[in-house]
Amino acid sequence: MKLEKILDKLGSLEKNSFIKIIDNIISKKPINSKEIDKILSSTNKGLKSVDSQNIAKVFALTSST
Repeated sequence: MKLEKILDKLGSLEKNSFIKIIDNIISKKPINSKEIDKILSSTNKGLKSVDSQNIAKVFALTSST
């Protein structure tokens, strides 16, 4: 199952926990931080307001570091 489908099925508590972990990784400026910033620049509210598809993209970029 794709990550974005899993995120759509998660409750807000579980999804927020996952987002906090990704936020922590992003704060350490991974190699792909410019690409991550492009995805997140569509909203000013950060990762919590991004849709599941873009969260999956950000995760893929952070996991490749």
